Amino acid sequence: MLTKIWGLRSDTKQKIILLMWCWWSVRNKTNAGEQRKSAQEVVNEVNYHMMVWNLTHQQPNTRMKQVVKQRWKVPPEDAYKINCDGTFLSSTGQGGWGFVIRDHAGQVVMAGAGAADPLMNAYHAETLAMHKGPRASFCVRIGTHHPRN
Repeated sequence: MLTKIWGLRSDTKQKIILLMWCWWSVRNKTNAGEQRKSAQEVVNEVNYHMMVWNLTHQQPNTRMKQVVKQRWKVPPEDAYKINCDGTFLSSTGQGGWGFVIRDHAGQVVMAGAGAADPLMNAYHAETLAMHKGPRASFCVRIGTHHPRN
């Protein structure tokens, strides 16, 4: 069996090894008296460990290129800029949203974040984030134009 596992693609091999480790760990904890986990909880643990591994083992150059490509630009003097983002974890249906509103000097005027559960998908999380920022700006009248005298 191990010979077959070593012959698989790297990501598949990693998932199988993590599954075996998580399964073994859950078995030992159950034998020690802890509450038994469901199959879905074990799968969630495998996916979590895969995500952490992949995030911590990315190529440094890849991360640098992403940072350089996405430069924030200040808005014009008579405007505010709202940046928002959502996140979604498909294994749990949970996620979150966040936004930041900045002025022409780059100063934070307002920011917000929150958890969201249940979510249907990543687009749902992004849509929620895109709704929260502008809505908050109107609550404090940032979106209202006040001509100067």
